[in-house]
Amino acid sequence: EEHTHLSPRFLSDGEHFVYTALSNRDMETSRQSGAVYVGRLGSDERKLILRGSGSVMAGGGRLFYLRNGRLLGRKFNLTKSEWSGEETQASPELTMSGFALSGTGVLVHWPLSQNAGKPTWVDRTGRALGELAIEGKDVVGLALSNDGRHAVFAKREDNRAAMNLWSANATSAQRLTSCLKNCFFPVGSPDGNSIYFTFTEREHEDIYRQKLGVSSQPELIYQSPGDS
Repeated sequence: EEHTHLSPRFLSDGEHFVYTALSNRDMETSRQSGAVYVGRLGSDERKLILRGSGSVMAGGGRLFYLRNGRLLGRKFNLTKSEWSGEETQASPELTMSGFALSGTGVLVHWPLSQNAGKPTWVDRTGRALGELAIEGKDVVGLALSNDGRHAVFAKREDNRAAMNLWSANATSAQRLTSCLKNCFFPVGSPDGNSIYFTFTEREHEDIYRQKLGVSSQPELIYQSPGDS
């Protein structure tokens, strides 16, 4: 039985999305990566496309995912919701424990070593463009805007996580929210104007939207059953 859905990502058409589902079987076998499904807005149908690889991100007509520290990519046919090419290693010179990818192909990754330090911006060739001015151990979740210019991440502070917006061309952060509980799993909207994130309180998880570039409070988008 599935108990958790994680890491939703929109695909290039803005209608299809992928997400990771964890089940009791994953917990029993100590597999935290789960199964990856593709779905479409307005439909309850979904299709299993991958197992054992954690979160999936899209770029350049391909889907990217990690396996044994290697970043792999494969072409994906949105019309048929199925693979249309062979699996290839995207950056052979890199091994990583986590990554985020923008719509323009800019990559941010965590080196595989637990003592490697800070998340690093790299381009399609693996060339380092700079580091995020924050220790990797403080980052709870990370997502890139479609234009590749900003990173949105959750940073744990005082037993909570605060969402912060980072620019690739700056060394300062702009805090978007200051949650009293936990704000996790930021996801950028297809148009780049908002981020969606999970707010956890009293064992319930709700989804909020925060508009970028304007001063406003987060907007409740989905409230879990049982919330008052």
